[in-house]
Amino acid sequence: MSEYLRRALLYSPYSTSATLANWVQSFSDYAFGSGEELNAHALSNLLGWKQLTNTVLTRKGPRVSVVIPAYNCAEYIAETIESVLNQTYHDYEIIVVDDGSTDATREVVKGYGDRLQYTYQQNQGAAAARNRGIRLARGELIAFLDGDDLFLPNKLAAQVACFDANPSVGMVKTGWQIIDQHGKFVSNVEPWHYAPKLDLAALVLYKVSRPSALMLHRDWCERANGFNTNFAIGEDLDFMLRLAQMGCEIAWIRQIHACYRQHSDSLMSSGSRLRTDMETVMDQFFERVDIPDSIHQLKAQERYQSLVWIAWRMYRDGCSEEMANCLEKSLNYTSLSPTETVLNWINLFTSASAEYGYELDVYSLINSADWQRVMSFAKCDRTLFPQRVFEK
Repeated sequence: MSEYLRRALLYSPYSTSATLANWVQSFSDYAFGSGEELNAHALSNLLGWKQLTNTVLTRKGPRVSVVIPAYNCAEYIAETIESVLNQTYHDYEIIVVDDGSTDATREVVKGYGDRLQYTYQQNQGAAAARNRGIRLARGELIAFLDGDDLFLPNKLAAQVACFDANPSVGMVKTGWQIIDQHGKFVSNVEPWHYAPKLDLAALVLYKVSRPSALMLHRDWCERANGFNTNFAIGEDLDFMLRLAQMGCEIAWIRQIHACYRQHSDSLMSSGSRLRTDMETVMDQFFERVDIPDSIHQLKAQERYQSLVWIAWRMYRDGCSEEMANCLEKSLNYTSLSPTETVLNWINLFTSASAEYGYELDVYSLINSADWQRVMSFAKCDRTLFPQRVFEK
């Protein structure tokens, strides 16, 4: 009995006292419907009932705090908030931290009244906004949701259930959809196919750090001292790396439960800043004295993969010179031959394009001036390369 009631508690739309009253009334109604009379005294003295009611009555505040950092997202913030209000799990609070918006974000959020908590701060970046939300949170579990992203309806329920079934887990991660600025589906991202175990090595190599897809215990946020506000880009990766290194166990839910919105404002415009911040995050990580040797040995592979991925981002965003610079630098971190390396670049560009809903024009890529410059720098055998590319 107590186990089923504990599960039902996850979906109760009532306060704790109202939930207990509803249970007693429901039991009485069910008994009456069966021609019996509920013995409330006997029920209240059952060990399982006592343990459950003590848990419910001593719990303070909501179990989950949803922290939404928002900056100039008036166009999307209502849909973001609605995606939380439409959750099948109801024991949560919403905290919106307005990070100095200059558009109508405040007016839109204020329209939700006491259904959420709104706070404003001078513009300090996403890391500082999330940290502010953590300090305001009352829940034992914290879920982050960027101001233009969405939760799918069962997101909170699935993650809370995972925590309940796995007491040693400190963070639960799900897959996500990429949607465009109009909410149209672009692609599903299911990182467990290439990172089946979310351990430190997987985070180093694959950087699975989408904030809107995670939930974690509040005490882990506090132990990690929140997000590093020195990073404008990569603060979420730094946060997860530090947590994993501290021993936070991370579990996959191998389902799609969040949506990442891809639009012009979410694209990185500064290639040098993206590359510099990501390199700084990883350099600081590898400088730690408590990193296992097995992780240190991944440094060259990590740097190669990161540089090629950033190169793809730069090509996608029209920064072909930055793309070429990243690819040239990646040559320092691979043991492949020049021709094998270039083929690997194209494979990685192709897979990244598919994940983000783009179709890579290989012919245009390899005939661009900046690509040809990299080919010359790599001393690649261009007599074999075109045939091998198009054979793939």
